[in-house]
Amino acid sequence: MDFITQIDLPVVLFLQNLGEWLKQPMLAFTFLGQEQFFLALLPFLYWCVDARLGIQVAVMTVLSNFAVSTLKLAIRMPRPFWVDARVQPWSAETSFGMPSGHATSAAAIWGTLAAFLRRKWTTILIILIIFFIGISRVYLGMHFLSQILLGWLLGSLLLLVMIRVTPAVMRWFLKYSIPAQIGWVFLGSLLIVGIYLAFYLPTAGWQAPRLWLDLGSRPLAGEPFAPIELDTPFTLAGTWFGGLGGAAWYYHRHGLLDTSGTPLKKALRYLLGVAIVIGLWYGLGAVFPRTPTLDAYLLRFLRYTLIGAWMTIFAPWVFKKLGLMTRKPQLG
Repeated sequence: MDFITQIDLPVVLFLQNLGEWLKQPMLAFTFLGQEQFFLALLPFLYWCVDARLGIQVAVMTVLSNFAVSTLKLAIRMPRPFWVDARVQPWSAETSFGMPSGHATSAAAIWGTLAAFLRRKWTTILIILIIFFIGISRVYLGMHFLSQILLGWLLGSLLLLVMIRVTPAVMRWFLKYSIPAQIGWVFLGSLLIVGIYLAFYLPTAGWQAPRLWLDLGSRPLAGEPFAPIELDTPFTLAGTWFGGLGGAAWYYHRHGLLDTSGTPLKKALRYLLGVAIVIGLWYGLGAVFPRTPTLDAYLLRFLRYTLIGAWMTIFAPWVFKKLGLMTRKPQLG
């Protein structure tokens, strides 16, 4: 806590003291590192830009969120507005602060886009976006600078690993039959849940300090202060299984998804596809229980499996039936 008090906290207070006129620009930057933004971006990339890029972004989204959530449980470091009443919570978060999920996802996912585009001006622009996403989290009182720095480092490491190992992993993966491929993907989803549980179980009985609870509850508007939860691994595992399992099945049957087409067709397929994604997300979320029970967690896994399968199997089939996507397979 001495490090926080002497170094990290003054940085947060300095940025917030620059004035509330920065609040809206910083909220805009923080949205560019938000889960909702990437969930909207992912289907656009997969259906309309390049299927390989879409799959890479999907993998990076799951892995970065998984790495962040497990490390948060292991470190259990507070957020700035949990420990000092002078810090204004200009957003709302309940998870632990170290490392920053926004900073990690920004470096990993925006970095994936930079690696795909490979243009000097886009690389510079993306570096600036990554930087301001991280700074926005400090200004909004959600993270200490040290949490941002670790997030940038973690995201950069994930990006480097993806660039280095993806070709070899794909060669290994594609040599198997489609049942074996889906089996490997399902094993990956089990590992996501299992590894997270290994970090989660030692936290049984953990109680937040009273200061964290009192200050951390300020922006929650009646929502419970719950930095430890089990929703995340089942969300990630379902997304992994449905999305990557579906992509493997589709590639086996039809080849790589062909994202060509007129701007109008691309816009129509995106709007229709995302409307169904939102419908599945809200509709199943309203029907399935949200209680902390095994059946609720399994149904959450099913919910996100269906969303992933819609994106990689059923949506392309619908697009082809409606004439919004070519039926011609594209070789990988």
